Amino acid sequence: MSGERILLHVVDHRLAGAPLRASLVRDAAAAMPEHAHLELAVGDGPGSGLPRVARIPVATRRAGREVAEAIRAEAPIAAAWAWSLDAAAALRDLDDTPRLVVVDRAPGPGPDPMRGGPPSPIEWAAWAPWLDGLPPAVRFGLEPIRPMPIRPGTATETEIERSVRARESLREALGIARDARVVGVRAVGSSPIRGRSVRWDAFSIAALAVIARHADAVVIDAKDIASEGLRNWSRAVSIAPVVHVAPLRSEILEWIGALDALILAGDAADDADAALLPWIAGRAGVAVVAMDQEPWRSGVLDGVTGRLVPAAPPPVGCTSLLPILDDPVRRARMAAAWRKTFREPTGPTGGFTASLRGGWSVGVG
Repeated sequence: MSGERILLHVVDHRLAGAPLRASLVRDAAAAMPEHAHLELAVGDGPGSGLPRVARIPVATRRAGREVAEAIRAEAPIAAAWAWSLDAAAALRDLDDTPRLVVVDRAPGPGPDPMRGGPPSPIEWAAWAPWLDGLPPAVRFGLEPIRPMPIRPGTATETEIERSVRARESLREALGIARDARVVGVRAVGSSPIRGRSVRWDAFSIAALAVIARHADAVVIDAKDIASEGLRNWSRAVSIAPVVHVAPLRSEILEWIGALDALILAGDAADDADAALLPWIAGRAGVAVVAMDQEPWRSGVLDGVTGRLVPAAPPPVGCTSLLPILDDPVRRARMAAAWRKTFREPTGPTGGFTASLRGGWSVGVG
């Protein structure tokens, strides 16, 4: 390691979407071979796959300082990246080191703990569609911030491809027939319709598709089906036998291949990575029905694998979903789009890692 400049990644494996973040860390590392990449892992979990220098239960300033001092005894640190707002606490005292915080949620009210004290070289990055959807007051609180384009790298794409190739086994694990029409539900944040539940509306769209016999199965996260009386409601309308539980919140890369369509709803303010879902679904050949609000409105919905539906009660959204499930020509186009996407060379990360680089990386190599 001596002579190489280190890029230290602080990765919080306590996050609900930690597996997706881990793939993004691998994407970044693969695109920057001029550095040695090390991980400081926070909490339990399998890690990102990078060499791990330490594991700590929570991110603290003391832990970050101690790890940095140990690394510097071996090689210089080019920069330190925190892959969540919570993980950023471990970088607070590294005033002489360029730092980047990859935002995972909208920061809370009040003064930002990362901006207290003397000036320090801290920068911020977030997915461009998610950033565009934030209220102005929240967005300005993150300025200046680097917008990241929706297109990570080969590590994330490989996970998606693996899930698609495991389609039959994933469905078998859920007890779903291989030729069933399967709708996934992913609700996050709040509804654009005042007074309505985004979780209830998203699930209702899928339920109506089943009742109308245009879908055969619904897949939803355990946390969602256990909330707001959805499980009891599914029993009341006699669709409970075809409602299946899979970790669509925490392990979407693993389970996306089991779906034919994915319903998205909510503003995603507290889950920045949700902005990636249209891209992930499109790469997997899964149709997207997204409520007409940010960040989906700013996402990549190409008209072949994605469609916005008006912010209206569930029957309107279901009407838009049914043609996607029933039209064999459309489904064939989706599959063709997926095959073409994976055949074409895309480069390691597109603009993703380029958006993470800063002045510290100029002239390094």
